[in-house]
Amino acid sequence: MQVKVHIHPTLSLEKNMSVDAKSVADAIILLQKESSSISTLLHYDEGVEIKLKRGVIIYVKSADDDINVSKNLEYLLQDGDEIYIIRAISGG
Repeated sequence: MQVKVHIHPTLSLEKNMSVDAKSVADAIILLQKESSSISTLLHYDEGVEIKLKRGVIIYVKSADDDINVSKNLEYLLQDGDEIYIIRAISGG
């Protein structure tokens, strides 16, 4: 599935990219191959499982809904979905 990926400027030099991926995890792997600055978003658990660093949130905007997939990177994408990778904001 061809999906657009929007990355918040505080997380990467690349801001908008497109990838052909079946899941969010697949998209992240492809993004890492295309841009080394993407790898700063992630860390690996024994080199197998992709896990997001603390404070990084991923949303998928589909035709029907906006979904936080930060804890479900195996979320299956549909053609035309858009992925938004943002930094969590906190404070008081």
